Amino acid sequence: MTGVQMGTSCMSPKYTDQLARRVLDAHEKVEPGISRETVDDVFKGLQSYDAEQRVLRLDVQTVLELSARHSRYLQDIRDALYVTMLDLFEERRALGLTSDIDLRYGIGISDREDDDTDIDIELDETLASGARISLDLASQSEFEPSRDNDRVERLFRTNGAIHISQPVLEGAGYEASHARLIQAEHNVVYDLRKFALNRQDFAIDTLRGFYDLIAQQKALANIKVNTDQSTFLRERSEAMFKVQMAPYIDVLRSQQQELSAQSRLSRASSALETAVRRYVVELGLPVDVEVELIDDIPALRPFSAEEEACIDIALMNRMEIRTGSDRLDDAQRDVRVAKRGMLPELNVFGRMRYVSDPDEDFPGGDFQDEMTAGVSLEVPLDKRGRRDALKNAQIQLAAAERDFDGQVANVHIDVIDNINSLRNLHRSVQIEERNNDIAEKRVRNAVLRFQNGELSNRDVVEAENELLDTRNRLVEAMLDHEIERLRLLRNMGLLEINAEGRVAENVKKAGEGIKIFAEAVDVRLPDS
Repeated sequence: MTGVQMGTSCMSPKYTDQLARRVLDAHEKVEPGISRETVDDVFKGLQSYDAEQRVLRLDVQTVLELSARHSRYLQDIRDALYVTMLDLFEERRALGLTSDIDLRYGIGISDREDDDTDIDIELDETLASGARISLDLASQSEFEPSRDNDRVERLFRTNGAIHISQPVLEGAGYEASHARLIQAEHNVVYDLRKFALNRQDFAIDTLRGFYDLIAQQKALANIKVNTDQSTFLRERSEAMFKVQMAPYIDVLRSQQQELSAQSRLSRASSALETAVRRYVVELGLPVDVEVELIDDIPALRPFSAEEEACIDIALMNRMEIRTGSDRLDDAQRDVRVAKRGMLPELNVFGRMRYVSDPDEDFPGGDFQDEMTAGVSLEVPLDKRGRRDALKNAQIQLAAAERDFDGQVANVHIDVIDNINSLRNLHRSVQIEERNNDIAEKRVRNAVLRFQNGELSNRDVVEAENELLDTRNRLVEAMLDHEIERLRLLRNMGLLEINAEGRVAENVKKAGEGIKIFAEAVDVRLPDS
């Protein structure tokens, strides 16, 4: 005979997304470190790029928004978070109300009518106390010979049973019975925090890449100016040589300077074009899209605050610290569960069962009930596996304690390093600003004295090259200062990225300590 097996259908994608949002909303209410913006960003899908615009103008906000919409990397980390949520859904289904329906219809191939039908419905659920309730309903229909064997009759049999089992020692309580579910819920929170941190790092890296392009574009513009000046210097040297006001060596030197400047200009132009193409691909855009870089150099925003205050703010707000503390709690819970696993398995159970007599009418004849209650005890003689599990949990607890201590120490190092770097970069900006003023005066003085025949063009070449280097160093120092400032905010837990990719400096998260930070955020550092 043939058979067909049927089961319950899985959840639809739409229902999965709705459940995912409910999970994240529930965690958001108790998890202040995860903002609504982060939750919204999780469910943003990868969008296709509309290539109708011929030239794309890139500035700071544009690159952040484009990366939020089109970045392949962001979609990868979103997908990784979805996988974690699917694990949580599986654990919830395993401990929640589960159902299984089994239908079977058999067709006889002999001359007799001997087809039969089976229907079996099972319901199972685990309660918060660790108790397990199961309900089983089954009905069978088959042809059997009558008592006098003169005909074949269809008989129905139906039975139903409900079973309740409550652990008393091992497996009792929510912590032990739902340990896997608790861990799955925590893993979603951990991965959500990790997503927020990766999102912040990606935004900073996106800005770093854009600022690098701006620095290259500024350097290219400076090289163009230097090339024009080199051409003017060569023409001036040749003119002065003709009237015997400059030696021939000055002409050769000016020609070399011009050729070197033209070579630098060609290399810088090619390097910038290649860098722009690579950056466009990192944003998730087509490689052939035409872009225009907008010089969007941020204003200098010096940072001044006490190191200890910044460290306290970081310890209060950094997601890595919260995750490390929560993982320490997880390890302690695993030890408690493992210790409970060393206890005997003692269960209090009750069972009620109804069974019908075979009868030609559905669902069957008279029902007979059976009720049973009692206590079951299982004492394992070989506890080596359980002892190993307990020892492993204790080792993991010790490792979690070490990791947490290391994270706290790293917070101190990261914040102090960021503050020192900001101070050094601020001084570098101030120094390069002075150098730039001096270099400009030096060039003007060298050109004037060269025109008067007081200096050779060697001094002009050296002055112009130094001015070129100083301008490039000033731009790089200002951009490095802005990136380091954002990294400090990130390491203090005060940086957020909204679903559109925009950077928000959420200084309100620092609580009372923010008064020091807010008052000092736009105060210039002392020269000392």
